[in-house]
Formats: sequence, structure tokens, C-alpha cells
Amino acid sequence: MDESGDRIFKALAKIQPNLLDVLGKFQEVELQDVEIELDELELFLPQIAASAARAVAETVAERPTELLREVFAPPPVKYNTQIIEVKLGATKTEGGSRD
Repeated sequence: MDESGDRIFKALAKIQPNLLDVLGKFQEVELQDVEIELDELELFLPQIAASAARAVAETVAERPTELLREVFAPPPVKYNTQIIEVKLGATKTEGGSRD
């Protein structure tokens, strides 16, 4: 462990002596309202993750050749009231411009 990692380990041991043991029991930890400032970040991704990603990509690559055939039947609509016709505008005999 390098010097900065050793300092972090010692700081965590002062805050909560068994914190690393408690976190070690979980597969995943979710932090809320946390800000992390870094100068450099190095990620290590094992080859297993890359091969798994390729396998998923291969299964997703299959595209459908045709659309699903489905018959649409609109639901019956029952109106509670009768529709009233409205005359818009006046005819020429009534002084308007409509034929």
C-alpha cells in the first residue's frame, strides 16, 4: 500500500475501528450526499468484465425481421347525452358569406 492509501486506512481506523470489516461484508455500498475530490483516478477493469460485455452485446445484436401482427379494436364508447348540431356562420340569404 502506498503512503496515501496508508493514510486513508489510518484515518478510517480512527473514525470507526471496525468500519472496513463492516464494509467487507457487503457486495455493494451506496453513498448519499458525498463529494469526492480527486487529482487522479485510476480504474482497474478485469478482463472478465470485457468478455461479459461482449457476450451481452452479441445477444442484443439480433434485430427483429418483422413487426408483430395485432388487430386493433377500439373500445365501444357510450355517450350519455345526444350530440347537438351547431350552425356556424350565416348563409347569403341570412346576410352572411356562407353558401
